Amino acid sequence: MQALALIWQGHMLDLLEKREEAISCYKHVGDMNITDQWAHSQFGLRYEVSAYANERIRKPFQRIENQDKE
Repeated sequence: MQALALIWQGHMLDLLEKREEAISCYKHVGDMNITDQWAHSQFGLRYEVSAYANERIRKPFQRIENQDKE
C-alpha cells in the first residue's frame, strides 16, 4: 500500500532531520483518509493509517528498538 510506504519514508526523513520533507509525506497520507488498522509487531507499532500520519505531523517520529528477541 502506497500510504504505508509514505509513512515509512516520513519516518526515515524524520530520523535524518529532514522534517519539512517528512511532513509532506505524512500530510499526503493524512489526506487519503484511510481508516484501516495496521500493525508491525517487530517494532510495537499499531495504528489507524491516516490518523497516525496526522499525529506524526504534530510529533516527529523517533527511533524505536526492534522488539524481536533472537
